[in-house]
Amino acid sequence: MLSAVLLHWLATWVCVAVGLPWVKYLFGSMPTAMVGLARPLGFVLIGVGVWSFAMLGLVPFNGGSVLFAAAVIGYIGWRRSGGIDRAWLRAHWRTWVLSEIFFLLALAMVVFIRSRNPDPWGTERPMDYAFFNSVMHSPSFPPLDPWMSGFTINYYYAGYVLAAIPAVLTAADPVVSYNLALATTAGMSAAAAVSIVIAVISQWRPNERPLGRVEAPVMATLAFVALLLVGNLGGFLQIVTGLPEILALESTDIRHAISNGLGSREPVQLSQTFKGWDFDGATSVQPRDTWADFNWWNPSRAVWDTIASDNGGTERRYAITEFPFFSFWLGDMHPHVMALPFVLLLMALALRRAHGDLPDLFLPALLLGLLYPLNSWDYPTYMLLYVGAVVWFGLRNMQTWQAMGKEIAIVAVASYAWYLPFHLSYHSLVGGADPLTDVPLISSLSRYFGPAPARTEFHGLFIMFGLFLVPILFAVARMTRTKQERIMLAVTLAVGVLGAFSGFVSITAIPLTALVLYLIFMRTDTSPMVAIWLGMTAIAALLCLAVDVVYVRDVFSSRMNTVFKFYYQVWVIWSVAGVLAAWYVWQVGQRWWRVGVVASTIPLLLAALVYPAATVGKELMVDRTGTLAGRTPRDNPDGGSESIAWLRANAPAGAVIVEGVGGQYDIEGKGFGGVSASTGLPAVMGWPGHEDQWRGGHLEAKNQIVARDQDVRTIYSSGDETVVRPLLEKYHVRYVYVGPTERDVYGEGGLALFDTIATVAFQQDQIIIYEIKK
Repeated sequence: MLSAVLLHWLATWVCVAVGLPWVKYLFGSMPTAMVGLARPLGFVLIGVGVWSFAMLGLVPFNGGSVLFAAAVIGYIGWRRSGGIDRAWLRAHWRTWVLSEIFFLLALAMVVFIRSRNPDPWGTERPMDYAFFNSVMHSPSFPPLDPWMSGFTINYYYAGYVLAAIPAVLTAADPVVSYNLALATTAGMSAAAAVSIVIAVISQWRPNERPLGRVEAPVMATLAFVALLLVGNLGGFLQIVTGLPEILALESTDIRHAISNGLGSREPVQLSQTFKGWDFDGATSVQPRDTWADFNWWNPSRAVWDTIASDNGGTERRYAITEFPFFSFWLGDMHPHVMALPFVLLLMALALRRAHGDLPDLFLPALLLGLLYPLNSWDYPTYMLLYVGAVVWFGLRNMQTWQAMGKEIAIVAVASYAWYLPFHLSYHSLVGGADPLTDVPLISSLSRYFGPAPARTEFHGLFIMFGLFLVPILFAVARMTRTKQERIMLAVTLAVGVLGAFSGFVSITAIPLTALVLYLIFMRTDTSPMVAIWLGMTAIAALLCLAVDVVYVRDVFSSRMNTVFKFYYQVWVIWSVAGVLAAWYVWQVGQRWWRVGVVASTIPLLLAALVYPAATVGKELMVDRTGTLAGRTPRDNPDGGSESIAWLRANAPAGAVIVEGVGGQYDIEGKGFGGVSASTGLPAVMGWPGHEDQWRGGHLEAKNQIVARDQDVRTIYSSGDETVVRPLLEKYHVRYVYVGPTERDVYGEGGLALFDTIATVAFQQDQIIIYEIKK
């Protein structure tokens, strides 16, 4: 395992070598260049370069094309930056070493986590593994959909392309590369956060004191802890109350459960019978030893809404509230996770733009545009942050609105145009719903957005973000100096209190944003670092407000997914902003300010560390052999792993297979979709439920899902060549996979037909792979 990790780490240095001159070119004018961004920037430049030519059908996506792109892009970067000289390295080596230390620390953390549960199976891991393999084995781009042959992936797949760069360079086992890709994502995120924090505190010197030798490592540690290590406060509440279901309860029951947990720990009688998801019908809950049996899953559902039910009453439903440590523990390599280091790269770009004009507009367009095929939910957030940086710098330097508008328009249009091949082949996952009204324009919008059925209560928001909000509020309060600013602060606090009691605490974002805009634009002494820090804080607050007003009408028909995608962004932004806020108060505040921020933040930090401590502590009680070579259920039967290896070695790229079809998440562990997921070969149908999600805006494909499921059943069970042969030709099937799952689901009555119409390409124990005769 160690050799695989070392080889993968060395492969990422190809990206570092490419990214470093571009970091100098883009960030070199800043006093502290963010050298820890070299690796993610290199990933982007190489990945986008290869992707662009692969989309045109000019090159395949493999190790050779990656190295060629690296050489060309690295050479261009070297020429544009003037090269990397010793003087520049001497000026920035400490930041580089520090960021690399935290890259390795985060990498090691996730390698340990994944080595305890390396299987690319369970929850969303099968689809992630399928897309990862499809990207590496598709004959051209866009990559083929491994679970619906004849179609390409209709999802935000750019992250899988970037994640696969070290994999195609090392030719390592796909499941090992998959787990190491997650670890690399964590490492790059840590290095990026460290670079941003060090750059900001090096330039944001409110007391004019030079940066201390210990200050940088301490702040780097806090950045790593806040972004990647802590959990929300749900884990702490679970330990205090002894109730894994604590977050699902009404606020009055939560208060009762806390006092009970600190006291007698008797059964907690609920104020009313629980109606809703997961605990329906419960009238009481029994405290237990949650240290020994910690539920690491439930804190990822920290927000529960009371909404109208179909029977005329109300019920409790959760919204997804993942956070980075949970994501890496779970192991889903989803777009919102893979985007982490790259949204931090965009955060750094906004800081750079506020610092001064950019050398060109090519890089911001490239980086911003990537967010849509990477994780489209991030695009509007970071475009808004970039626009704010342009406007702030423009107003400070007496630029005309025309000049600012021109730059914004060029970057916006170019960010779309650069990824036009993706946009032309992509069908929106949403927008297929019936309109909610007949009013012109609003009816069109209502296909995509609906009114939020509930709002996040104060305790839910505090459980999720309290650790970051407390130092942020201290810092904003400390910044106010004039009477007008303090009046605006008082209004903000008053609205927050009223909102907390009225169930609409996120409305506080409006006066908070007004105060922030005043501090940014009306003060003459606001530095670029402070302006972007304040802007980030306000944008995250507005995201919290947005999900309490509208939701995106996706396949879930609720705000569950909308809260998930935007709260994840809020975590990233506020974790960095919270660390900087605590540092600011410590730097400029009088003693009572320091005491206040420390006395309120340290207990919250310790409470937030309960989640990783309890999660890892429970896992360490289980005796496991650490490995990154996980298995899918298809590997488990005799001959299973050999059959997968045979397909990888012998099946032509893009060859269509037939395997057993399953529903959502393969709860029974039969391995539905596992052959295609492990090889990247497109199956006639994999998981119908997920295809239904991905094809929400593509009715031609969506309407085939049920029919394909039935056709696969017919292929396995009919036994009639006049029925089966046309179906095999319709889908251009080359291989039919027969294993224990297919025999169990479809029976053996129709399998004898394949001895007539196909040849046995592979057979071992319970597994047969038939190759269809032409």
